[in-house]
Amino acid sequence: MQLFVMRHGQTNNNIKRLMTGRYDEDINETGIEQAKAAIDEIKTIDYDVILSSPLLRAKHTAQIINIKKLPIIYDDRLMERDMGHLANTSTHLDIDRYDFWNIAPKQDYIDVEPLRDMYNRAAEFFCDIKERYAGRLVLAVTHDGLVRVLHSYLYGIPENGALLEGNIRNCEIRQMLY
Repeated sequence: MQLFVMRHGQTNNNIKRLMTGRYDEDINETGIEQAKAAIDEIKTIDYDVILSSPLLRAKHTAQIINIKKLPIIYDDRLMERDMGHLANTSTHLDIDRYDFWNIAPKQDYIDVEPLRDMYNRAAEFFCDIKERYAGRLVLAVTHDGLVRVLHSYLYGIPENGALLEGNIRNCEIRQMLY
């Protein structure tokens, strides 16, 4: 199994640098254009399966780039981190990013999905698709946070515990080696 991941197109919250989490926002006009522009790269990826987060911004991006018109399989495990009360109200400047994205944070982020839970969700997703889609090429449309956690699952958690590596730009496509 080969896995390619793609982050959804730009949203208005991305412009405002708001933590969106599971707030269900669609991509904006720039996001639509980014997705259309990504089609040239998608043409070079002979994907057999297309998976997507069920959040609107990922779904819309997946629909635009699905040049093979395969059925899109929506998987809740591809959703962004549940930001709780921080969603749609806070920016990354309002928090300590190293602690917030740390596998063992010092602070308790009440009503925010624990990063360890997100990590376990990403691990379960990867193990499942590795078995389910053995010998196939999978394209998954998802979110920055989930790609960051998948990156740490596949390549290791940094010594400081902060899962800040693996950031991905809107409509960037990345092969996750395994």
